[in-house]
Amino acid sequence: MYEVEKLEGIINGIDLDREINEKEIARLRLWADRNRDVAIEPREVELVRIVDEVLEDGFLTEQEKEELFFACASCESLSHVEPRLLKLAGIVDGLLCDGVVNEKEVHALRAWLEDGRDLKGIEAYDFVEEQVSAVLEDGVYTPDEARGLFSVLSKRLRYVRYRYAVEHLKKKVRRGELIGLDLINALNGDCSIERVHLEAERQLNSALRSFTGIVKDKEIVFISLVLIGLCEYDSAFYEGVEKAYPSLYQNYSDAKVESLIRDVLSHFQTQQGEYSESRYINVALRNAIVPQYYLPAFFDFVFDIYDLNLGCRLSADPKEDFRFAFEGLHEKLLDGGDDLEVEVTKRTYRLVRSTKDVIANEDTLDEAVALSVMVARIIDGHMRGFDVRPHNPYFRYGYERWASSISGKNARRARAKGRFAGSSRWEPRFTLKENIVHLAPPEHLVGDCYDYRDLGACVLLGDDRIIPVPMEIRSIIGGYRLIIDEFPLDDPLGNVRYRITAKADVLFDSACKLRRPLLVFDLDGNEVKNNTDYDGTVIVCYRGETKDLQPYYQCDGYALATYDAKIGDALTVGDEVFTSSK
Repeated sequence: MYEVEKLEGIINGIDLDREINEKEIARLRLWADRNRDVAIEPREVELVRIVDEVLEDGFLTEQEKEELFFACASCESLSHVEPRLLKLAGIVDGLLCDGVVNEKEVHALRAWLEDGRDLKGIEAYDFVEEQVSAVLEDGVYTPDEARGLFSVLSKRLRYVRYRYAVEHLKKKVRRGELIGLDLINALNGDCSIERVHLEAERQLNSALRSFTGIVKDKEIVFISLVLIGLCEYDSAFYEGVEKAYPSLYQNYSDAKVESLIRDVLSHFQTQQGEYSESRYINVALRNAIVPQYYLPAFFDFVFDIYDLNLGCRLSADPKEDFRFAFEGLHEKLLDGGDDLEVEVTKRTYRLVRSTKDVIANEDTLDEAVALSVMVARIIDGHMRGFDVRPHNPYFRYGYERWASSISGKNARRARAKGRFAGSSRWEPRFTLKENIVHLAPPEHLVGDCYDYRDLGACVLLGDDRIIPVPMEIRSIIGGYRLIIDEFPLDDPLGNVRYRITAKADVLFDSACKLRRPLLVFDLDGNEVKNNTDYDGTVIVCYRGETKDLQPYYQCDGYALATYDAKIGDALTVGDEVFTSSK
């Protein structure tokens, strides 16, 4: 995700003259568009949603600004760059986005620079301070100075952003971390592909001309090669290399150029722990995670997990759902070749060997999971009938080709499932229907290391009652999905727990999560939890007697009565207290 500090800086920059115009609003929209496709964590998705929400009317009020700042503060930045420098870049971006730098803005920027004097000595800070001081030196800010400051800052801002983006990538390369997600993010951002390739070409040309043949800046060459793998690879890697470095192939033989590139790849192959028998280009392709050419097939693979495993419903944080599926496919992923056969779907997916390696390796699995979540969010929007237009060119390529190939039958089936309304499938809940208390257990995913014939579910009531519960077992990618319909409870108060077992193994135990000495429902039959704000009529499920309740229904296990709850009220039944406030 693009740096949160940059968003804060943009808002600050827009706000320096206390006036908002359409170009500045458009800059915020651009930030949201760039980040929508690459938001992974729930807090990142929520931040993009808030930006979209506050911009719906085309205005940014003071209250909305505060809401944005609060969301930024709660959204931990994943950046490795000094946050205040990113904020400075964002402020300058906010100043420039309307095409002018007026006098109010330049004085406010100088005040911000004065507060951040501990950044002095850092290139970006020193440059901005020098330019601002120069135009304000005589105390008069002329139109010519305004135009000159705009021109200088806009040119320098692009360069500073590029350098920071490249240095961040180099640090990750040195640590042996995959850079594919960062490059996907950068495709519509601050890292110019052409500039990266040009720097790499210069480094390679210098090495080819030298006596030693040593590449001095191997990291920039490697970043460039990963970009080639990401954007150009379609089974012929060196065709993309020739396209990126035309002057090398004009001045040197193919064999000489490609030998030097293999030397660079070999260096990083060793650094990142690639086994020596693998192709040199695999280290670049692994870093790319999924080359763009193969992304439509990856969309298809993710769609089947979304459909079969998740029931076409994304949880708030679906990373574990994809981790489950990938771990269940581990042995299949170790097979050679560029295909992946999945028995449960009876399909073969075209995933390049390097992508399978990333998914199968525990050290890099998180990268594959993160990319899958990004793809799944796009798929989810499509299946729910939203107007999906990925801003990122990488995702746009994969989505458009996948969407045009998906059958109408699958699309209709998924859309119907996607309309399902209800609580998260991972949260157990009590419901009340026609005076009968029911338990709705969550769905469960069980790995295929268990025999489905050994799986079972039961409910334990009190200390001695064990009630078997029927369930539906569906084969999914990586194992089974256990679906248990909600069922009536004749004794819902006190110790209620349910278990999922495989012979003697207990796979899930709700333990004390369902213990309720007192149950409270709204008039729709949904449980109202204790210590939550609630105002209105509720239905209380209880045992014993209390002067505050008059039962309208009674059975052996409980009684039901209505109660007019007010925020701050406390209802006492025996030793139990229900409070309708936090």
